Amino acid sequence: MAYTIVSFCGGGVRGLMSAIILDRLSRINGNILTKTSLLAGTSTGAGIVSGLVGGQKVKDIIDTFYYEAAEFYSKPNDDASAPAYPNDSFVAAQKKLHGTKPISSLTHQQVLFTAFNVGSAPVDGGSATAWYPQLFTNVPKAPIPTESTLIVDAVVASGSMPGMLPSYNGNVDGAFVNHDPTLAAIALAVNSGVDINEIAAICIGTGFMENWIGSDTAQWGASQWLNGDGTGNYKTPALLVNESCVCPILNISLNGTSSNLIPMLSKMLLSGRYVNLNPTLDQYVPENAHLAEQILYLASQADAIPQRDWDAAKHLLKTYWER
Repeated sequence: MAYTIVSFCGGGVRGLMSAIILDRLSRINGNILTKTSLLAGTSTGAGIVSGLVGGQKVKDIIDTFYYEAAEFYSKPNDDASAPAYPNDSFVAAQKKLHGTKPISSLTHQQVLFTAFNVGSAPVDGGSATAWYPQLFTNVPKAPIPTESTLIVDAVVASGSMPGMLPSYNGNVDGAFVNHDPTLAAIALAVNSGVDINEIAAICIGTGFMENWIGSDTAQWGASQWLNGDGTGNYKTPALLVNESCVCPILNISLNGTSSNLIPMLSKMLLSGRYVNLNPTLDQYVPENAHLAEQILYLASQADAIPQRDWDAAKHLLKTYWER
């Protein structure tokens, strides 16, 4: 029996593209909404998964990005010593969807929400807790059991991007596990006893934006890796809200692995049973974009996926989602 995975990457308001792509896939084959074994999400992708398991229509999720998310991101504070946005509306929206239900209540759907726990210092002579990746899931035999975690807590933790939103229960954004949760989802499935040859996965991204460093980095020290060398001979956008730091090393750590490594490894593992639907963007769109022209641009880029990738996705849906 096929084991099917649909994964949603992180990317803030760029998740609008993911939701539109999902809507188009569901019009091709509605089984993607009913016969997916594991739904995996990181950050904004976790929010999409939350909506799906909470009973929202895909159109409702799209509308949330069009209106509520754009409105929310339009009002940051400008103090770099505090989170750019409060998370009260985020928490409230998740509580409205799920109340106090734990992940274990999702008896007919396996899920994965990624986050990163920052650890804690020793208390009263005890030991420190080292930081560690959080894989909030109800997939059996997970390395750290998290079935009792409330859905709302897992989803909010997954979306708590440092600098943008407050950390949540000691957790920050799942991007620090990886923006792309596909590989973690495959590993969880195999660890639970699923034959890897029965796994098929569709990853829905939030846009590929090419980054590069044109300067000679051979003599760069910590200062240049954090701030650039002042020449501007690089394309590494500021990733932290309210800070102009171009931080090449942070871009390598986050964008480099998410955009390139995880799709490469997933394809190596699954071969023809994997497809990555991720539009290439010809301009940088930040995770907290809110201007009308930015939102319309994102919506239009859902059409920018190469036809070969659409064809591959259709083939997977027909071959594995209809079993």
